[in-house]
Amino acid sequence: MQNVDYVECQASSWALAADGLIQLLTQRGVGQGQVLGVDAHSSHNGEGGAAVFCAHYSMLLPSLGILNLRYMRFEEVVEDEHNWATISKRATSKLSIKRAISVTASSSIDQEVVLCCFYYSRGTEKQALQEVSEVVAPAWKDAAERLITMVEAAGLCNGQVQWIDAYWLPFMKGSVALSAYFCRSLHGNGPLRLSYSLRTGG
Repeated sequence: MQNVDYVECQASSWALAADGLIQLLTQRGVGQGQVLGVDAHSSHNGEGGAAVFCAHYSMLLPSLGILNLRYMRFEEVVEDEHNWATISKRATSKLSIKRAISVTASSSIDQEVVLCCFYYSRGTEKQALQEVSEVVAPAWKDAAERLITMVEAAGLCNGQVQWIDAYWLPFMKGSVALSAYFCRSLHGNGPLRLSYSLRTGG
């Protein structure tokens, strides 16, 4: 997709960063239907904050009205896979039939993990509950290839995968994770075909 822009907000807490991101999108005149996704990541570069959210959007997409972007935030200590699965399930359950944009995770302080769900509060059609497929692997390339195989085998169509989140959580002990969130009730357009590009930083 061409003409994709992004905004980023860094703050001393996840709530301040999320509120700041929504304010930046609103100031730029971004409407419903124009946000492609939101990503959470932590930063420890000494610039005054550790919580970061960034959003990618395209003003070429049709706007469905005022942004009305809201979020739910979960910040908890996660010690193992069972804790993480419980939080993830609770988050998708609370989303219910809200029109979700992104569910994004990041490591936080010590063993804490943040999981934030961004959604439109009004003005859009409701949808069925989101489903999620997660892959944990030693490297990003392995995770991406395994996730693509998994979601393509699930019988999904183009347009039904809403977003894919990349993250590392403390209990994963050196592994990385990708989660694909999808909704089978969304209109599909032909068999799903995914590809990816990979860029990592030091």
